[in-house]
Amino acid sequence: MNKKRQPTSCGCFLCGKDNPLGLKIVWFNNNENNTVEAEVAVSENYRSYPGVVHGGIVAALLDETSGRAIMLNGDFDNLMVTLKLEVVYKKVTPTNTPLKLVGRILRGGTSKAMVEAEILLPS
Repeated sequence: MNKKRQPTSCGCFLCGKDNPLGLKIVWFNNNENNTVEAEVAVSENYRSYPGVVHGGIVAALLDETSGRAIMLNGDFDNLMVTLKLEVVYKKVTPTNTPLKLVGRILRGGTSKAMVEAEILLPS
């Protein structure tokens, strides 16, 4: 499988290796599927109801994963900020469960793009 690790930031809440409160997620470019992917299990520290990841954390996971799809071409300096975020919550996201994050580009561009992401449960 052709996967290349994306860079991380020291202080980022999601990927920051030096952030003691962060999730320390590592994303990989999967060039075979044209997706960016990561795996994470979110602890109860980030819950709303017992056993359920807080919706704001879910939105952050989707925002970061979709945004990282912009770097699928290997240009890790090509960073963008979110202009609009729309989240459709289809099921609750459980805590302490291995989750797969998948992001992809729907429409690319140099200054503006449309991307999407999803969170997949083990089942």
